[in-house]
Amino acid sequence: MYTGTFEGGRLRGMGSCKLENGDVIEGVWEEGVCEGRRLYKSGDVFTGTIRSFLRDVKGDHEYVDGTRYEGGWRKDVRYGEGRIVFPNGDHLEGTWKDGECERASGRQGTCRYVNGDEYEGSWRGSQPHGQGRMAYADGSFFVGSWIHGKPQREGRGCLQFFWGDVYEGELVGGRPEGKGRMSYPDGGYVEGHWKEGAPSGVNQGRKRMMLGEYEGGMQEGIPQGWGTFVYDDGSKYVGQFEEGEAQGEGELISSQGITIFSGRFERGAPAGAAVKEW
Repeated sequence: MYTGTFEGGRLRGMGSCKLENGDVIEGVWEEGVCEGRRLYKSGDVFTGTIRSFLRDVKGDHEYVDGTRYEGGWRKDVRYGEGRIVFPNGDHLEGTWKDGECERASGRQGTCRYVNGDEYEGSWRGSQPHGQGRMAYADGSFFVGSWIHGKPQREGRGCLQFFWGDVYEGELVGGRPEGKGRMSYPDGGYVEGHWKEGAPSGVNQGRKRMMLGEYEGGMQEGIPQGWGTFVYDDGSKYVGQFEEGEAQGEGELISSQGITIFSGRFERGAPAGAAVKEW
């Protein structure tokens, strides 16, 4: 039942229409379109464009549970750019299709949580689902796969710890396991095989150490195998290492590029015959 003004036998101007289901639409009418609001029998309230008694184009829907959607609509379904604000203050922004926030053809959703966390990526319904990135309030983050709101810390992923370390590679149970690379804030890194969150076996890496910086083979964070140690004065040792010390064949080179010693090293010092260049 409609109560309001007509023009030429059509709804035009201010008016109110009560539907058979008990909902009420009120506002300004023009060519079958109402710019106003729909008061649902359930207690929900929609404010925006109503075409053929359906939410359309753009509007805000306030749900009785306190949730609010602001954005685009098409034939009573969320469509286009929009966001949902949840009762606790969390809000999800993104592109909507068929009533869901999704990531397809570059579309994605971003949710900012009241605790400071922020998720960006694929969605299904109102939960992270697919590939996405969660930045946590403490400064850490996880990049990888999500299923029904839960991070799948298995397979490949990226972890950043709040102290600044960043791991990219294979994960098991949320910890580095398998092939991966850990980068450190000081520019160092360890790349290779990981087990239960720690480097395993001989890996490649770069590490700041006392008196200089080392890059090469490493085992449990200690130089092992072939590598280069550059001292703070610019000189360097290039050769074999064992348990953190020069051991085996190597060269000691000055900061000017002159070979000071070439031969065998034992426990960090030259040993035996050597070739000296000037």
